[in-house]
Amino acid sequence: MEYIYNDGKFSSIVEVKTRDVSEDLIDALVQKRKEKGMTQQDISNITGMQRANIARFENCNNTPSLDILLKYATSLNLKLTFELEEIEDQREGRNKETVINSSYIDSGEYRRKFDRITANSELNKLLYSCAKEMLYHRSGTEYEDMYWFDAKNKTVLCSKLDEITLGEIRHTKRIDNLIKHCPYVIAMHTHPHSMPPSPEDFNTYLEAGYVMGIVICHNGTIYIYHAYKKVDENLWSAYVAKNIKYDSDDNKAQVAALTEFQKMGLLYFEEV
Repeated sequence: MEYIYNDGKFSSIVEVKTRDVSEDLIDALVQKRKEKGMTQQDISNITGMQRANIARFENCNNTPSLDILLKYATSLNLKLTFELEEIEDQREGRNKETVINSSYIDSGEYRRKFDRITANSELNKLLYSCAKEMLYHRSGTEYEDMYWFDAKNKTVLCSKLDEITLGEIRHTKRIDNLIKHCPYVIAMHTHPHSMPPSPEDFNTYLEAGYVMGIVICHNGTIYIYHAYKKVDENLWSAYVAKNIKYDSDDNKAQVAALTEFQKMGLLYFEEV
């Protein structure tokens, strides 16, 4: 459908086929402003928006309305077009190896695993609910979802549920800002191929200052982890390669490598 915005001074037609607004778009708009040699005050003078609001918009402090996006874009003489296209590799059931067993995920046995993650039942229920949401969302795909929680207040801090890059979760400015100002962050993300926590997971844990990391595997396995020192990825790869010589199972080789690193005091992990 088309969304028409017209207040006399600004008129633009935008094809809107999704409600999600990527922060990458905001970054692109800010880059265009700078390329045109315009300041935030220039945008304020053209749109009538307060400069402070423009600064908050550019820093992604709030989710902007479509009207604000249009005003900002139109002041730069730009047209915004949004399209919703289904990503072929992400269709549910396309990757048979990562399809979840919904009967098990809905079972009491799986739910009870979350009772052992923290000492707070309310927080555990929240973790379980979000884990199920991610698993059903990504079932049959190789893409990851991620939630961050404020463990002290037992609330969702933020989430990234629209990643389209395989094997990673790209943080937005808003997510980084929220994590930076919360000292009690639990990070929980999915591993479609049901592998244990990776070196990147442990190193991100250290950099972000999480209090706990959780990996939700599509096969129903759950790992919790903590990092104490940075994991050398080259050393990690050497340990995995050594263990694969004795067991061709990549999952077991990675678990064995983690066990070695745990003995060195670099990290902690366990299967729930």
